[in-house]
Amino acid sequence: MCWPDPLKEGVPSEPPCLPHRERQAACKQVHQTEKKLKDMLLQVDDERRNVEQYKDQDYKASTNLKQLKWQLEEAEEEAPRANASCQKLQRELEDATETADAMNREVSSLKNKLRRGDLPFVVPGLMAQKGAADCSDEEVDGKADGAEAKLAE
Repeated sequence: MCWPDPLKEGVPSEPPCLPHRERQAACKQVHQTEKKLKDMLLQVDDERRNVEQYKDQDYKASTNLKQLKWQLEEAEEEAPRANASCQKLQRELEDATETADAMNREVSSLKNKLRRGDLPFVVPGLMAQKGAADCSDEEVDGKADGAEAKLAE
C-alpha cells in the first residue's frame, strides 16, 4: 500500500483530494521508480566489481610488462657478449682450419718426398715390403716413430 494507514497514531492521513485511481497510479509510479533504483544500484555494484577486475588486470599486465622490459634489457646486454664470443670462436675455427690445411699440405709434401726418396732416412720393414705409396699414414707414423726410437738407442 502506498499511503500509511490513517488509523495509526502520528501518521498523516491520506489526502482527501486524491481519488482512488490517482493514488493507485502514484503507488505504481513509486514502485517502478524503486525498481529502477534497485536496478541502477545493482548495475553500479556490477560496475564497481568490473572496475576492480580491470584494476587487477592492469596491475598484473603492468607487472608483466616490467618483467618483460627487464628481460629485454638483460637480453640486449647479453647479445653483444654472445656475438663477441661467437666471433672469437669463428676466428679460432678459421685459425684451426688454416693450421690443419697447412699441416695437411706439409704431410702431402713429406709423403711425396718419401715416395721420391728425397728423405734422408728410410723406414725399415713394412715400407720396404709394401712400397712407400702403399703405406697408410698411421703405418708410416708408427714405423717412423719406431725407427727414431731405434736411432736414439
